[in-house]
Amino acid sequence: MRGGTYPLLRRAASLVTLVLGTTLALTISAGGLTVLPTRVDFGANRGVQSVLVTNTSAQTVTVETEVQVWPEGAPGQLANDVVVTPAVVTLPPNQRMRLRIGLLRPASTDTERAYRLYLTELTAPAPLQAAGIGVRLRIGIPVFVAPTQAQPQALQWSARQEADGWSLTARNPGNTHKRAVRLVLSGADGSRRIEPPSNYVLARSSLVIPLQERVPPGTRVRWLEGDDERESPVLQP
Repeated sequence: MRGGTYPLLRRAASLVTLVLGTTLALTISAGGLTVLPTRVDFGANRGVQSVLVTNTSAQTVTVETEVQVWPEGAPGQLANDVVVTPAVVTLPPNQRMRLRIGLLRPASTDTERAYRLYLTELTAPAPLQAAGIGVRLRIGIPVFVAPTQAQPQALQWSARQEADGWSLTARNPGNTHKRAVRLVLSGADGSRRIEPPSNYVLARSSLVIPLQERVPPGTRVRWLEGDDERESPVLQP
């Protein structure tokens, strides 16, 4: 079905992408589409999962699915070891369908694998079409495949001065991802909330957060990890 008219439709309109990961919600609703859950977790011995997609709008919606590797490789690299069925879904108003997500290779023994499942509208909503605006919705859902031997470790935080400001880096030495939300920096100049570009720090990876304000020595960072509040010093070179 990817070889028919769908690629032409995909090029005809610009995309508005909603990548989940900065929200604690268990469901997401946007542009008439509701997706549940907002992330997919594969255990080491579980090869099939699913998401429920509901069309809450008053018009028929066609959605195409694809899975991209996150973050290794070139941007937009399609995953060749994860399959979604059906690949294209047409939902009449107020109808829903369950998408099956399957693994084509077993979990790694040493490091968690991460992907993003994208659901893309193939046509813009009717009100936008009538206004001559070709905007379509794309929703990105994190997908994680746990290693057979999980070895989580605490996040390590550091800050450094850059040419155009400061940066805060969260390093994850463990072999599973970490999710840090509601970040607060506290130091001699007070406390301030910061908004990272993502709430996920992937396995054995780092997340760099640009900052405008100076990070003085002795600064500490607090964040919410699951139901637990964590706190750590921010190291500097």
